[in-house]
Amino acid sequence: MIPEKDDFVRVPYSDIEQVKAEDHKLVISGTSGGKVTFSKMAAKLDLMNRILSGAMNDLSSRVQSMVKELQPDLDPIVLGRISRFMREGKAAKRRDIESIVPELWGRLEKRMEAAGISEEYGFLKTMSRQEKMCIGLKRGLMGDLTEEYIWFLIPIYSTDPSEPGNAIAMESTAGEGKGGATYFFRILSREDYSRFEKLEDLDQAADSSLARINKCMTVVNFRREPIYLQDERLAEPEYSRYLFSIRRIPELRLLRNQYIGRVFHSSPEQWRRDVMSLLKFNVITEEDKDRWTSEEAEDWPPEI
Repeated sequence: MIPEKDDFVRVPYSDIEQVKAEDHKLVISGTSGGKVTFSKMAAKLDLMNRILSGAMNDLSSRVQSMVKELQPDLDPIVLGRISRFMREGKAAKRRDIESIVPELWGRLEKRMEAAGISEEYGFLKTMSRQEKMCIGLKRGLMGDLTEEYIWFLIPIYSTDPSEPGNAIAMESTAGEGKGGATYFFRILSREDYSRFEKLEDLDQAADSSLARINKCMTVVNFRREPIYLQDERLAEPEYSRYLFSIRRIPELRLLRNQYIGRVFHSSPEQWRRDVMSLLKFNVITEEDKDRWTSEEAEDWPPEI
C-alpha cells in the first residue's frame, strides 16, 4: 500500500486472515486482529477482491501440497487448518501443529534429517522450550524451477540470567550441504532479560519475539545479507542498495536490531563450540548493539 504522505506499507499474505467486500469497501483482516479498509474503489472493488482472494487460495494450495507430500492421508479440512499456520513459508509452532495432527511434527523433523541439519536442530532442541519451536516450509520464487526450503526458529532461555540464552536460533536450507550458517536473534533487551524471575512471563515474551522474527523473515523473503552486514559495509557501493531497504522496511530494521551473530558450519565440533560461545556472550555483554563474531569463540563449556 502506498499512502499519499508516508512510506509504503507491506502486508504479507501470511498475515492476512480474511478478505471481504462489505458496504462498498474492501476489508482485509489480519491474523493479529488488525484491519485495513479500502474505500472509494468504485468498479475496482470486485476486481481487487477477486485478485486478493485468488492469491490467498493459491498460497493455501501450495502449502497444502507440500504438507500432503509429508503426510498423504490427511483430510482436506485438516490440510486447510494446517495451511493457516504455514502460509507463505511461515514457521508453525510445534504446539499448534500437534494440536491438529500430532504425528506431523515428527515428519517435519524427519525432513530436517533429509536436509542435512538434523544434528544442529537436535543440539539446539535440547536447550530449548520445545513446545515453542517452529518449523516452516517454503518453495522458491519460481515454483518447480527452484528448490524447497525448510527452516526453523528455536527459542533458548531460562530464568537464570547467567545461563546461556535470551536467543532465538534460525536456520534455513534447501538440502544437504546447502546450509551456510545458523543465525541468532535476541528475545529481549539484555537489560530486561536479566530482570525476569517468572518462567511464564519469559514464555510470553518469547512468544511475542518468535511471532515478530517469524513475520520479519517472511517480509524480507529470508534474505540474510542485509541483516548481518555491519553499518560501515553498507557504505560500500556494492551494498548501497540495502540502505534504501533498511530505511523503508521496519521489519528489516527490527531484525538488524535483534541480531546477535551467526555461526558457520565448518565442523560439528566447531559449530557446537561457537554456538555455546555466542549464547554465553549474549548474557554476559550488557550493550544491545554488541554482536558476537567468531573471533570471540572460546572453549566453553569444556566438554564440547
